[in-house]
Amino acid sequence: MSNLVDSTSSPTTKVPVVEDHEETLETMQQRHRNEEQALQKKIMSLRKSAGSNKKKKKEVQSRINDMEYDLRVKHEKELRTLTGEEEVKKNCI
Repeated sequence: MSNLVDSTSSPTTKVPVVEDHEETLETMQQRHRNEEQALQKKIMSLRKSAGSNKKKKKEVQSRINDMEYDLRVKHEKELRTLTGEEEVKKNCI
């Protein structure tokens, strides 16, 4: 059985099929670091776009807080799913 599937756009192009696999703790932690770095870049961009307008700065800070919280919750949930509840508590402290 081949791991390649014909692309619908061209019969000669083969596209690799991504098989279901479980992510290891190390790869998940690396992905989380990459996502955190991307979020920090986005935060810097948002702060720069706010300018000196106090109302805009307040809105941007609120949005930043929400994004940071959402990412933290997402990462904790993923860790919990992968390693179990007790492991997450050790990693988050």
